[in-house]
Amino acid sequence: MSRIVSTNPLGTQASLGVFGDGVEFESISRHLGMRPSHSHRKGDPGMTSSPYPDDMWLLESPHPRTESLDVHLKWLRQTLSPHYDFLRTLMVKHGVRIYCGITVEGDACGFVIPFEALRIFVELGINMSLGFVFMGYSDLEPHLPVGPVHEPR
Repeated sequence: MSRIVSTNPLGTQASLGVFGDGVEFESISRHLGMRPSHSHRKGDPGMTSSPYPDDMWLLESPHPRTESLDVHLKWLRQTLSPHYDFLRTLMVKHGVRIYCGITVEGDACGFVIPFEALRIFVELGINMSLGFVFMGYSDLEPHLPVGPVHEPR
C-alpha cells in the first residue's frame, strides 16, 4: 500500500504558554496588555479525567486555523517582541513554551516554515514544541508519494 502525503495542513495553530507552580495570571496579563485565551490552576479538572499538573496562562494566535503556521508564529512574534525582557524574567521561575499544532489529512504531511517565522524561538532562546494530529485521508487532491518536500519558488 502506498502512503499518501498532503502538502497542505488542514489546520494550524500557535500559542505561548507560561506554566508551573504559582503562575501570576494577573501580572502576566498586565505586563503583556492582554488577557489569556485560556488559563487554569494546578489541580483544576483537565480535559481528560486527570487534573492539570501545573498552572498555565495561554495566549493563542487569533488567526483562523486555516491560515499557515507562519502566519500564527509571525503574529506571536509581533505581539510579544516588545515584551521579550518580561518573558525572559518569567523563564527564571516558570516554563515558557511556544506550541505549534498542525492537523493534517493523510498519513504524512510536508510543509515549509519560512525562517522569518522561526525567529521568535531564537530571540527568546526557547525550543519549538510541535504537535501533529493525523486525521486519516479522504479524496484530497493531489495525492503525492512520500518524498522530499520542496520549497515553493
